[in-house]
Amino acid sequence: MDHHDAVRLDGHLVAWWETGTEGVYWSLVTDWSATERSHDNLYVLEEGDVLTIFNEDGSVAWHGKIAWDLHTRRLQSPFNSDRIQQEVAGLWVHGLQRGVDAETWADYFMGHEMLLPTIRQQLRSKPLRALLYRPSPHAR
Repeated sequence: MDHHDAVRLDGHLVAWWETGTEGVYWSLVTDWSATERSHDNLYVLEEGDVLTIFNEDGSVAWHGKIAWDLHTRRLQSPFNSDRIQQEVAGLWVHGLQRGVDAETWADYFMGHEMLLPTIRQQLRSKPLRALLYRPSPHAR
């Protein structure tokens, strides 16, 4: 993607879910300091987005194009035998990034909220900062 034809979003990573989503959506929030959360500043990652994730020290943790793997780590729900969905860290999720360990991917989005013992032993102080480039709706 040519960044000149893209919308640039600067924000923080979150694992977003609410009643009815039936799992985590990997997302970016552009105004983490907002006292009230709103869908207006929430961007669910989409196939083809270009994402750069920064470690707490500012170094790049991961950079690449979002390419969902929708088939690995699929489990049958113990509550609904018709439902088969991906799982990581004990949570249902909608997609995992191809080529990235599932726990590492989850930690990028949840390491400030919950521990993933195989990855980290203590919570991060805040969510990781990220830059998201999304194709402009006006690009041809």
